[in-house]
Amino acid sequence: MKAIKPRDRFGKVVSVGDRVRVVTVTQKTLEGLPLDEQDRVRSMIGEIFKVYEIDNWGYPWVEKWWDDGPGYKVSHSLSLLSDEMERVDPAVFASRRKGKQK
Repeated sequence: MKAIKPRDRFGKVVSVGDRVRVVTVTQKTLEGLPLDEQDRVRSMIGEIFKVYEIDNWGYPWVEKWWDDGPGYKVSHSLSLLSDEMERVDPAVFASRRKGKQK
């Protein structure tokens, strides 16, 4: 089977290890989730995540963790469609991280 190369909303190839900004989440993704999970997933919009997997169908996966009380953490993984993400240039990401460390 030929590997599927996912692309972001601008047509840039997205690979494992790339950083992507979640720009939207479809209503279909949110349907069926409990309200608290919907809120968590919505909170991912606008944030940058590292792609940790590309599944067999070519969807990149990202994950976010939240502190949910003393000693309790919760996470949500999200597969992304092309129009839901934009790849972040590694140089731009690195310069933003340096600015935050000052």
